[in-house]
Amino acid sequence: MAQLTETLMLLLEVFALSHNAIKQGRVTKFFKNVLQGSDDEIQVAVTRLSKFAVSENHLISAEGLTAITATNRKADDILAAVTAQSASISALWKDEALIRAQNQQEHIKERISAVSQPFE
Repeated sequence: MAQLTETLMLLLEVFALSHNAIKQGRVTKFFKNVLQGSDDEIQVAVTRLSKFAVSENHLISAEGLTAITATNRKADDILAAVTAQSASISALWKDEALIRAQNQQEHIKERISAVSQPFE
């Protein structure tokens, strides 16, 4: 909110100085001064407004970078959680496959035992 107030204050100052220069009947001199930058009072105000705009742009860029970095960290955390969950699921599938293989092996042994008993 302070930045908005500062921006509006600087804009109003530039507009007031410009209005005063035009009101004094120096329209051509005003445009010449603004374009060439020879009116110190208006030029100082415009320069301050320009510097303020640049600093605001840098702050906005820094805030954006901070938000992107935080999002990247969260994405890394999610990736780590998904990777760990995937490893757990893989381990469960391997355990289940091992149990199925053991059950099949037991079943085959039982059938072999059942088939070989009549011949004894």
